[in-house]
Amino acid sequence: MAAAGEMDPVTPCFDHGMILRLLSGAIARRRPAADDNTIHDEEGAGDRTTSRHRGPYRAERQVATTLYEPPSKRWANAALREPCLAQSGLLSSHIEHDIGDVSPQKNRRVRDDEASRPTDASKNFEIADSIKSLDSWGRIRQQNDGKNQGANETQAEGLPDGSSPAALDALFKHPSTGNGPSLTLHALNMILLNAPPRARTLTHLLHLAWTTLSHFETTAPSQLSPSTVFDTCMQLVRHAREVWPQCLNSVAQLLLHFMVTCERQVPAPALITQLLNEAMWQIAQPLAVSPFKDVTHQETAIISILSFMAEHKPALQIDRQGYRAVVRMQLAQPRTESERKWAALKALSWPPWKEDRTAMDSEIGPEQGISRAGTTLRRMQEAGYALEGWDRVAMIYSGWDTDNTPTIQRRSRHMPLKVDSWNEAQYIWAARIECTRTAQEAWACFEAAEAARVRPTKPMLLAIVQKLHGEEQRLAVARKPEHVNPFARDMFAGDSPAVEAPPPSTHQHTFTRTPPPKMHEFYERCTKHGLHFKGLALAYLVANAKSHQVGIRYLRSAEDAYAGIMQMLRTSSAPDAFEVPRFLLGAYVTLLAKPYTNIRINTSINSGWLLSPSDKVQVMTLHPRSSLVRAVSLLLRSKTVNMQAYAVLLRAFGRISLTERSYILRHDVVESSAPFGAEMKALTAYRLIHYVLDLLTSKGRDPDVPSVLHLCYATENTALACWRVLAAKQSSLPDDAKHSAAPAPLVTAETEDVLKLLLPVQYLVSHFQTLTGTEQSSSHVPVPPDSASGSTSPSELDVPSLPRLLNVPSPAVLHAYIRALGWHGAHDQIQATLQFIETYADELAEQRAKDRGGEEHWRLCIVAARVFLEREWLRDAWSGMPSPEKTTPLDRFVQSATVEMIAKCKAIADQSLGGWPTSEEVEAYVTKGWDRFGAVLHQNSYDEVEVDAKSDV
Repeated sequence: MAAAGEMDPVTPCFDHGMILRLLSGAIARRRPAADDNTIHDEEGAGDRTTSRHRGPYRAERQVATTLYEPPSKRWANAALREPCLAQSGLLSSHIEHDIGDVSPQKNRRVRDDEASRPTDASKNFEIADSIKSLDSWGRIRQQNDGKNQGANETQAEGLPDGSSPAALDALFKHPSTGNGPSLTLHALNMILLNAPPRARTLTHLLHLAWTTLSHFETTAPSQLSPSTVFDTCMQLVRHAREVWPQCLNSVAQLLLHFMVTCERQVPAPALITQLLNEAMWQIAQPLAVSPFKDVTHQETAIISILSFMAEHKPALQIDRQGYRAVVRMQLAQPRTESERKWAALKALSWPPWKEDRTAMDSEIGPEQGISRAGTTLRRMQEAGYALEGWDRVAMIYSGWDTDNTPTIQRRSRHMPLKVDSWNEAQYIWAARIECTRTAQEAWACFEAAEAARVRPTKPMLLAIVQKLHGEEQRLAVARKPEHVNPFARDMFAGDSPAVEAPPPSTHQHTFTRTPPPKMHEFYERCTKHGLHFKGLALAYLVANAKSHQVGIRYLRSAEDAYAGIMQMLRTSSAPDAFEVPRFLLGAYVTLLAKPYTNIRINTSINSGWLLSPSDKVQVMTLHPRSSLVRAVSLLLRSKTVNMQAYAVLLRAFGRISLTERSYILRHDVVESSAPFGAEMKALTAYRLIHYVLDLLTSKGRDPDVPSVLHLCYATENTALACWRVLAAKQSSLPDDAKHSAAPAPLVTAETEDVLKLLLPVQYLVSHFQTLTGTEQSSSHVPVPPDSASGSTSPSELDVPSLPRLLNVPSPAVLHAYIRALGWHGAHDQIQATLQFIETYADELAEQRAKDRGGEEHWRLCIVAARVFLEREWLRDAWSGMPSPEKTTPLDRFVQSATVEMIAKCKAIADQSLGGWPTSEEVEAYVTKGWDRFGAVLHQNSYDEVEVDAKSDV
């Protein structure tokens, strides 16, 4: 293990034996009685060690457990939550200045303003004023704990304005170095509480927290308490789970380092034990993006804490909450080899007992069918903690039911935070329904719950509708040919949410009193019995509704539970911002973005409600009844930010290609663009992607990995559309072209405007660099203060090393990125991408090991680079390859890379990337994607416009 203050650049992998050894050591240190009520009677308030340990620190812990929860959960009143920062503008303007913006124009403006910055004295005064305000506000919040809102609002009125960009710039660079005022702990927590959830911002927050705590460690160690350090680190953990899970181990190292400092001042092993167990629980909570792929980062952080507790003198014990943190993390991990062997031996009937395939299988007993999570639960029992409701639910997900019959081990992210005695049965039956393979097994389980007089609740309804809809999806794709990925790992039931087909033999089928209904039929059945869908179950219904009208009906059924639904459904031109839960917003946007929902909405409205005027989109050319345009309007009006909603909408726009039927333009615009109406739609979709990404940035968020992936698809579609329009304009198509009509002036002007003003290549490269944290203007890695100033302490120079990349792109993202660059003829950027792959080979290798088909996509990246660098597929079909000196827009698309550049790329591939692709690989790649490559060689019309004579648009 790395020592506190250090971290390996590549996340190490830990085996199961290491966790078991650490847990076994905790068992040997403490064996309480199984019926000890002082230990495991209250799961919600944090599990107790002993009653004498809990008592003296009860008041301190009540304060400490209030700051690391999400602001929306802790401060329901928006006026209480935001006034100090909304009035002072401290975070919004200062952080944006420090980290820069994705647009190069804004960075240039910032550099131009550097000459007019205030003097050091004025900056220090402004920083001191802002810190004083934040410190006062943090103290009031801590003292009142969100109860006395009137006093908080009164104090907020006196906060000064701190909107100068120089203030936080100096605050980040010199938070406590003697050159300026020191940042107080209360002000630090306020900054962490209200900072925007951005990975780039989180890197600066980590440095800010480290240097501030180091300052107090050196100058006033008595002011550092375990609870204060814990609160600061849990704020960082909350940010990391949402935007940057790769830095979780760095946060854990920060926590452990300063816990040691606090213990030197006042030994408090009981409090530190409780805080470290609670820290593991917070780290183990589900991640916002890729909760299964990035679970290794949670494992690394938890291992660091467990190792610290085991090596502590005396060793610190693991309580119930610590065990549950390990179990929760293990339930999200992929199966081990022994677990896969056990899954392969399960019978097709229910319960899925082991069936021997060979004589050697008889030597495998039930004890070998216990998963890692099940083993940890047994260790917890051996330590003296009796199983409670949460533990029994986890046992079902681990592969064994409460009656010791086998279930299907399933990777879960829906484990509840708390299970009480009054809702334990509902959660147990929901887990039983989810841990099945077929719709028949799930429906039989639901009928058994009804027979046991268990009233269905939100977890049970969500589990059963997922199974019923999964069966509909399975039947819909049963007749379609399935793509077999030779690099994909073998999948077992429970490894994915897909519903399996019933067993081939009827005597292995699960008996049900009634056949499993369809999802909508089940909804009708529930409404007749007075059951109403809410929460995630309602969101799943809306997102997977069979039509827009049915989805609206689902939403209207929950008007009483969610007041913002009516405002969300209203098509008004007024800027009436609405607020609904994130899952409902994401579900409705998902419904609007589906291909079969992308039709004209049957509502009599005009185009005035659509979007605000923008230089990126010509609003009046958009179809006023398009579901996609309406989804953009929803995101514009919504107060909440749901990254899944943005990713789904960007995916819909990235899917609009030359052959995709869509209704985003007015019919008269499409008619006037014929026969290049499909190209106009692709260009308009790209404009809307710009609009959505700018909207996302304006709300304080950066595009995540799925968003950049869909931007790559849209950039590729834009290149194809521009290529075809420019080729038709210059009449440089082959003689056998089926359609040689010149494009309309509207289409030509749109193409030139997109290429000159929107700059697709520069825009894509900028977002890719922002995603990975490799911008040239600023580095995301915190730099310790200048030692020449003489004000740094030794601990300030031991800042925990952070991952080199903010986000590690998967092979699929890299492949799409290289294709988008290649279609635009950006050969220099392709070479830079190959150099990026060579530089960060370790991180990329770790990432592709997590992906199914990662090796296949990895090789496709290198093959695509050669295809688009050499452009051999154009030489026989295109009349005369242009020379590199030509600079016309079409020539940039057609020309190949120089011989020198191809030689450099070949050298990189031969040295680090598995070799330069062969001619056979290139030919197979072009043949497989000929629907795209052939689009620029033959001027076929892709217009599929069916003008509705009754339409008034």
